[in-house]
Amino acid sequence: MAKGRTLWEMFVDWTKGPRELRQFNPLKAKIGGGLVIDDIEWRDRNFLIREIRVYSRRIEGQEFLFADYQATERSTKGDETTVRVRLNPTADAQYSGIPHHALLLSLEDDLAYDEDLHAVVKDTTKKFQILQDGKVTAEFTRAHDLTEPYHAEVTVLADEDHNKRIDRDEVKTAKLDYWDYCRDVPDAAGQPEKEYLFVEMDAGTGWFQIWRGKEIDPRKVSIM
Repeated sequence: MAKGRTLWEMFVDWTKGPRELRQFNPLKAKIGGGLVIDDIEWRDRNFLIREIRVYSRRIEGQEFLFADYQATERSTKGDETTVRVRLNPTADAQYSGIPHHALLLSLEDDLAYDEDLHAVVKDTTKKFQILQDGKVTAEFTRAHDLTEPYHAEVTVLADEDHNKRIDRDEVKTAKLDYWDYCRDVPDAAGQPEKEYLFVEMDAGTGWFQIWRGKEIDPRKVSIM
């Protein structure tokens, strides 16, 4: 629960602007804003941004950032659908004119620490299988032929007290290990495209989340 702010804190917030804009935030999104995906399957959906998550990785002394916009749609029946749009800077933005790769991810699983799952992501086969009724329905291979996880520090912004702003104590940090996988699947025209799967583990609590999805055109993602 966010506590009251002093006049000085209010002045600093006014001069520096919303906390969402002080982070790596390619879409300049704010918590509570609408997320629009201009794709035939998604364009009539009404998603609101609930969290902004900024991932920082250090590889050979260099910092790499990407951002997740976690958004939720609530149906008239009270059912909720949560997605993440992940924006990762492109290496050739000056030539391609597209500054970010975009992935649209859905939550596949959410569970407390599981020793068997941890053994799977550490396995040297670099395979990750989705099982249903004991049968393999999808098999993913570790991206870039890696075996070790990525280590990331994640800054999480969420309006926990619903006062329509991000207060200082609503900016949290966590350390995550994550493993990325992919596979080829046919698109609507029968051409191969990549499907991605990410296994995240909170380094402090051991909590796992598994996110799954495909690349989308970043020009079709906008903030209202």
